[in-house]
Amino acid sequence: MKSIIVADFDFVPESEKCHTIFQTLEKDEHFPFNDLEEIHVLCLKKLSRLNNERLREWLRFINSESKEEFMELAGIDPVFVKAVEVLETFSANDYNRMLYEARLKEWRDNKSRIEGAYKDGRNENSNEILALIKKGYTAADIENHLLKQIRTTTA
Repeated sequence: MKSIIVADFDFVPESEKCHTIFQTLEKDEHFPFNDLEEIHVLCLKKLSRLNNERLREWLRFINSESKEEFMELAGIDPVFVKAVEVLETFSANDYNRMLYEARLKEWRDNKSRIEGAYKDGRNENSNEILALIKKGYTAADIENHLLKQIRTTTA
């Protein structure tokens, strides 16, 4: 899990950096528990010290207070145009927000179904390949068998 804290005050006074990353470490040997658990702290007060231009632009975007500031950044990169659209949707009325959330849920559900089908297909192919290997098929025979199945499926 990765968490992000954006603070407009000096959240980590022990560091001069704008972007600090914290991980859970083993107590005595100090190795990370895993690379999935991180807390990123972004201090807006230290923005001038940040060397990463892309992150600086995002922090400027987050810290913007007017549509003009948002649109200035949108002129730099089209990804900010999409971000402005999302912000406008969230700040719209309840009905528009509900529509947006329904569309987002549908998109996520579809993505999940596709990923699940892909994973299921890979498992089926793996099982089929193992069965063919056990029957003594060569790699070329297995390849021909799978290509024949693909042609039959897509025809």
